[in-house]
Amino acid sequence: MRCVLVVDDDATSRDSLAQILRREGIAVRLAVDAYDAIREIREMSFDACVADIVMPGSGFRVVSSLRALQPKTPIILMTAYDTVEMRARASENAVFAYLIKPAPPEQIVAVLKRAFEYHEALLKRAS
Repeated sequence: MRCVLVVDDDATSRDSLAQILRREGIAVRLAVDAYDAIREIREMSFDACVADIVMPGSGFRVVSSLRALQPKTPIILMTAYDTVEMRARASENAVFAYLIKPAPPEQIVAVLKRAFEYHEALLKRAS
């Protein structure tokens, strides 16, 4: 079973996304901020990460920690506060996808499925 780390300080967003993913048969670990996410990243490997950008500790801190500890894990950043600077920073950090909240559930699931395929291909190349 695939496992996704969902990081968002907004409980409604975090819990509704977790519910959607679980209905798709995806295991989910939840984190309420970047610091909580870093603890999760140190404890286990993930097939993908979906993180809010604007939260305590910043979604970009999650990106840098995940890149350092699990460099092949695809990252999907989401934000309700889209800026040119955030898009540029996401691109510089090789973020798999950048979505604007509220993203439709079917869009998130479709992006995650592509992320899983990408992750699997990277792991095959490495072995």
